[in-house]
Amino acid sequence: MGSVGCVGVRRDVAVMELRAIMAAVKLLGSPPLKVSECAAYMGVGKSYILNAINVGVPVNGVLVQLEAERIPGTQRHTYRIHEHAFLAFLQAIGWKHLPTRGVPSPVEQQREVH
Repeated sequence: MGSVGCVGVRRDVAVMELRAIMAAVKLLGSPPLKVSECAAYMGVGKSYILNAINVGVPVNGVLVQLEAERIPGTQRHTYRIHEHAFLAFLQAIGWKHLPTRGVPSPVEQQREVH
C-alpha cells in the first residue's frame, strides 16, 4: 500500500508540474518562432534572419542583433526566437508594420490570402 500512495504522490506532482507549464505557456503567449517564420513575415530569406542573429543588421552605423536561443544538441544551427525579441528587433531596425496579436505563421498568412 505504501507504494500505491507513492505513485499517487508522483502523479499529483506531475499534474502540478504540467499545470505550471501550461500556465507559463499561457502567460508567455505564443510558442517560439522559427527562423523560416520570421523570414516569411519580413519577406526575406532565412539567411537574412540567420545573419541578424549571428552578426547583426547595420542600422545607422550600428549593428542590431536579433536575440535568439540556439537549441542544444542539434547538428545544424537551429534557433528559437521569442516573439518579444522579434518585435524588439523589428522596432530597432525601423520596421513599420509590426504584428499586433502574435506573429502569424506562413500557414496562417496563406489562410488569410485564400
